[in-house]
Amino acid sequence: MNAAANRKPGRNRNDGRSQPEPGRDPLPSYVPYALLAALTLVFFWGLFSPSSRNWLWEDFLYFAHPARMFAAYCFSIGEFPFWNPYVFGGQPFFADIQTAVLYPFNLIHSLLAGGQTGSYLLLELIEVFHFFLAGFFTFRFLRLTGADQQGSLLGAITFAFSGYLVTHAIHTNFVFVFIWLPLVLELFERALGSGKFRYAIICAAVLAVSTAGGYPQYTLYIYYVLALYWLVNEIFSARSAGWRRSATVTRAAVLGFITAAALGLNLVSWLPAAELAEYTPRSEMSYEASVEHSLEPRMLLKLVAPRFFGTQYPEQNTYWAGGYGSFWETCLFVGILPLALALFGLKGARRNRHLAFAAALTFICLWLALGRYGLLYKLFFHVAPGFGKFRHPGRFAGLASLGLALLAAHGWTMLAVEINAKATGFFSSRLFYILLGICAVLALAYVWGGSGLDDPRLAMISRTAVIMSAGWVLLAFLLLASVWYLGRDSRRAAWLGLAVCLAAFGELYWFGVPSISGSRSPTDLYQDNSAVRRFRRDAEQELFRINARSLENPGAMVLRRNQGSIHRLFLIEGYNPLQLERRLKDVARERRFDLMNVKYAIYIDQEKQQMGMELRSGYLPRAFMAVNWRVIGEDGEILAALNDSGFDHKSEVVLESDPGIEPGEPPAAGQAAAEVVKYTPGEIVVRTECAANAVLVLSEWHYPAWSASVDGRPAEMLRADYALRAVALEAGIHEVRFAYESDKFRTGLFLSLISLAGLLVAGAVSVKLGKF
Repeated sequence: MNAAANRKPGRNRNDGRSQPEPGRDPLPSYVPYALLAALTLVFFWGLFSPSSRNWLWEDFLYFAHPARMFAAYCFSIGEFPFWNPYVFGGQPFFADIQTAVLYPFNLIHSLLAGGQTGSYLLLELIEVFHFFLAGFFTFRFLRLTGADQQGSLLGAITFAFSGYLVTHAIHTNFVFVFIWLPLVLELFERALGSGKFRYAIICAAVLAVSTAGGYPQYTLYIYYVLALYWLVNEIFSARSAGWRRSATVTRAAVLGFITAAALGLNLVSWLPAAELAEYTPRSEMSYEASVEHSLEPRMLLKLVAPRFFGTQYPEQNTYWAGGYGSFWETCLFVGILPLALALFGLKGARRNRHLAFAAALTFICLWLALGRYGLLYKLFFHVAPGFGKFRHPGRFAGLASLGLALLAAHGWTMLAVEINAKATGFFSSRLFYILLGICAVLALAYVWGGSGLDDPRLAMISRTAVIMSAGWVLLAFLLLASVWYLGRDSRRAAWLGLAVCLAAFGELYWFGVPSISGSRSPTDLYQDNSAVRRFRRDAEQELFRINARSLENPGAMVLRRNQGSIHRLFLIEGYNPLQLERRLKDVARERRFDLMNVKYAIYIDQEKQQMGMELRSGYLPRAFMAVNWRVIGEDGEILAALNDSGFDHKSEVVLESDPGIEPGEPPAAGQAAAEVVKYTPGEIVVRTECAANAVLVLSEWHYPAWSASVDGRPAEMLRADYALRAVALEAGIHEVRFAYESDKFRTGLFLSLISLAGLLVAGAVSVKLGKF
């Protein structure tokens, strides 16, 4: 700690920017990184332990794994995964930003994925590696901003294993996007302070990689965090050296360049995603819908007693303060020691811009997390660009956790200065009163938990949580008092600093590990059982879909919702909040199943409490010819016609526009046929023959990225029966090809390549000018 005593945290010798002094750290430079790697393995060891194997659960198991399996399958057959025909009767895949097809680590998985077990293990390894990266990037950023070595290690541990980040380990997209933020901040800091253009280029590239992770809500928040960092920097620059317009414009230009370049690099994904958004129910978001999972003020107790409201672990759901998912969407916990040090570090925010940024980030994000309970979120929802597209204000707790981690690191560094200054004793210090305040909050929580709850079981949960947290507070008292009185000796200070880091890790381990300890393996969940094998054998003879989930009893299912992506079975259900809105959900069940080519449907015998699959006899083939049609342009009238008992949906089709051909005499039996001769996720070829003009109807959803051609010539793709694809054909023999050819993808790819070329040109020019 002697090194820390000789300088002010967050300042270097010239411009007030961060610069740790070399050669004076108590530990060799590689030790913090090695320790972070070891702690990551310890934290996630249950996922790889041969004796007591655990699995990540929830979205990781139900969405991420099937999505990665489907992408790997497409790449294995040499096809880009634009469309997934195996869930929801068909669904855009690449355009769904959550699938993150182009994220580098997902591409690695797609190329290396083996069987189901191997794929899942590889996906877990990739996920765990990202938690190491979270600590690695945070440590680097903190060192750059002036935190000492042990403070930086504490901050890295706090962020990497924070309650919010760990409980969201089941949401790969969130982790893939969020963990890059400290590195983005580091590069942005270097770009602002060094005058070297390479940092702006690399920052834009890293931000683009983060964006490709597929969680647009946090991508938006990261852009706002960069703007906040720039604003705090400008305020402190103006305070220290006076406001200079040229310098402010230059730094604003750096921010604008990074933002524009990163967005440009991601247009290949964003333009198809924007197209998909127009065809989903979530294209518009009301304020009331957006404030679901707001952070209730009482939930601030999670900062000191994370289990006070119960938990929502894989095998244990005792959470009583909100609906499903509220446990992790409003998880604030960073540990008692980091919280105390973060509060201690707040006093330096007025003179240190890095502490000011961390404090502003924490305060603003906590306020935004309040959602419906605070006016700030409502203001942002209606005014700030992008905010109106997303929900769950509690998700700002993740950014608040990062802010607390940064404050804790600098708080430790400031503690070292204060101890070496010998200003006061521990029991007269601000840190002691902070811990005393935490104890008071716990005491009040204990009283409320016992008397303020009607349910004795909930009262027991809350009181037990308070007692557990009180034990961690006692440990914090002992450790920080030891640091205060023994930390003036550099050798003892090094060991005590490590003890504080390990204690902080221990508390986060105690809270977080149960949330990543699922007992359901993917091979058990997605069994390749006799039913699956029977369906696959049948699929070799014809194309058909399966209804494997009860509409009346959604919890009853023969196959899992996204199992089609793994075993390549065509299911009409799936698991994805982003679904096409224009489907046949408003058409009567049996007619809908006929039009959707459903051959097998689930049945439930209520008396025997059994369920199974039944063969449906009336389903239509995947492609069929209709020689009778009517044109109706209004949606309500179309649905009314499809539900009309006098309408024969098997021989007549409803079109929304004139097909351009005249109906002829209905052909005799057997003179109208359609055969699917090629079917891949991105291409369908149908051979047709009909003695009269007819409309080919394909039991696939109409979507603008699909195009049609007849005998090699472009043809208009019509919308039939409200949601299906169709093509008008003249009498005779034809070959009809449907292909996924997205104009938005091509335009986005072109613009992304232009952006990449622009980055390279900008780099070359900066080299020429000596600014690289």
